[in-house]
Amino acid sequence: AWFDAMYLLCRRLMQLSALALELPDAYFDVSHREPSLTLRFVNYPDQPEAPREGQLRYGAHHDYGGLTILRPDQAPGGLQVCGLDGQWRDVNAPADAFVINVGDLMARWTNDRWRSTLHRVINPPRTLTGSTRRL
Repeated sequence: AWFDAMYLLCRRLMQLSALALELPDAYFDVSHREPSLTLRFVNYPDQPEAPREGQLRYGAHHDYGGLTILRPDQAPGGLQVCGLDGQWRDVNAPADAFVINVGDLMARWTNDRWRSTLHRVINPPRTLTGSTRRL
């Protein structure tokens, strides 16, 4: 059921993306006749001992697809995006929100009008919630 809901959300986001790019709303439909979708649940376990300085939970990377739909938990700290100025910024999503990353494929489809989102996952401080576990 979750996969089906995410598939429908992705299709709707692609329609909205086409409209935002001043294209017909069905512009990307041909690219989604046989979609390649991945559903992943990532668990970052609690870290009773502090990680080494500069150690990341997930290193800086770009996603390779069109769009990535993230459902972050409400634990503070973790996901960061890199701005055009090279500075890392925390992603503070409202409760019950999704975070949408543009991937390399969408960047290519838009001739880099929309850039692929460079992002990483840092180790949040234990002092924020008493645990560093994140899902």
